[in-house]
Amino acid sequence: MLHSPTRIRAKQALRKREAARQRSRRLILDDDGDQVFYINADATPEEFIATRYGSWLNDMPVDSIAWCQMWGIAWNSELESKYAKSNLRGKINTNYWQTQMNQVPLTAKIPDPTPVMVDYCRAHGMEISGSLRMNDTHDAFGQPYGKLDYPLKIKRPDLLLGHENDRPKNSRSLTKNWIWSGLDFAHDEVREDRFWWINHTASQYNLDGIDLNFFSFSLVFQAAAGRTQYAVVNGTGRTIAPSTG
Repeated sequence: MLHSPTRIRAKQALRKREAARQRSRRLILDDDGDQVFYINADATPEEFIATRYGSWLNDMPVDSIAWCQMWGIAWNSELESKYAKSNLRGKINTNYWQTQMNQVPLTAKIPDPTPVMVDYCRAHGMEISGSLRMNDTHDAFGQPYGKLDYPLKIKRPDLLLGHENDRPKNSRSLTKNWIWSGLDFAHDEVREDRFWWINHTASQYNLDGIDLNFFSFSLVFQAAAGRTQYAVVNGTGRTIAPSTG
């Protein structure tokens, strides 16, 4: 009996999912990706890996790594001066979205950190998932540039949870001052933007899975979440599942 390519791929996907469910994960290391902040412009992949991983990990029962692909911003001379990291060399101005949306290399030796992480995990027998921040408000209190940087936030400020006038004057400001720059999932454009990241991650990288990180910043609606809002998020999840195979 002949089977269509679509049916064959579906069966292969089911087998992979079943294998993933049965896989042992004694420890899952959730890597927030900040080592991108601390590399030199001329660093090699090995030096990049050494900023977070090393011999100490060899005896740890880490079976899986959740690698944050939305790793903030790469280091640059402005940040080097601000944080007095005198051991850093060279200037890196590339942002994570430029690397993944516009194919701008992070550096000449590390065009994109994610394949470096994949190779490391494969070499050490570890599972690796791409972790996507479903929302992020570091820019609400000025990190790293003191202003909004993500294209959708700049182009469509009406899609944000608040207004820039809510920017805190100091780090002890009220909670509402920390959330204004988050994206409001009530808007189709915001959910479509997140879909882009999920589809890009699934199609461009040889990862074992995708982690939708709602934990880093859990607020995704302006008002207190009710049944309607929960239905939107749940519907988003149901749309994602078949699109990623």
